Amino acid sequence: MMGMISAEWVGGESSVRLVRLNRPERANAFDTDAVADLNRILDEHESHGELRALVVTGAGKYFCSGGDLTEGGKPDRWLREIKRLFDRIESAEYVTIAAINGMAVGGGCELALACDLRVISEAALIGMPEVKFGGIAFVGGTQRTTRLVGPSKAKELHLFGELVDGREAWRIGLVNECVPADTELDRALVMAKDLAARPARSVRLIKWLIDTGRSLDHHSAGELESLVGEQIVMPALDAERARPSSDGDSVYDRLARGNDT
Repeated sequence: MMGMISAEWVGGESSVRLVRLNRPERANAFDTDAVADLNRILDEHESHGELRALVVTGAGKYFCSGGDLTEGGKPDRWLREIKRLFDRIESAEYVTIAAINGMAVGGGCELALACDLRVISEAALIGMPEVKFGGIAFVGGTQRTTRLVGPSKAKELHLFGELVDGREAWRIGLVNECVPADTELDRALVMAKDLAARPARSVRLIKWLIDTGRSLDHHSAGELESLVGEQIVMPALDAERARPSSDGDSVYDRLARGNDT
């Protein structure tokens, strides 16, 4: 346990890790210590090398309520640290999954949006109500929302600041799956274990191409994709094709059968 953050390896292996925001008395809000704790956990992962998927969830009825604005000092300074932390989560080589167990509001919603995938409980609420208090979602919220649901829906969510339930969040594309209450973590862990079993290089390249391509024009993104395919992926597949598996089938034979494992 580190402050409000607990972390554990799942299934006794070092490929999937569960991180839990564990400060329910403050609605799992981030303070400076929590930001430092999570950064230390991410430092461990960068040097670890075997991590394939990271699942983030909350304790109690909240997933996360964002930054703890009751903390002393100037909150704008460590709110910038939260922005850098969320950017770091988004750019991690491994896949990140938010298991949204309860309220995910403000910066808590922005944390979920920084993850690659989101599984939400149908009983949870999510949104960015900052406009009601004279603020905006400024640690990635406006931009990530727009990329997920489009500019018109993103404006609606931010301008009105209303929370939506799990089913509506799934309907508009804000999350990947909506599941019955109290099953969101189990589902996220199943996804994480599935991804951990897939070829690590392919998973990293897919994530990197999609994330990098968002900042490029369509033609440049397509050229980058082709370059990666020609110079990295195809040579690896050709090498695999030349090496029969234990049952005598090549990787292409297995793909033709719909079995790429």
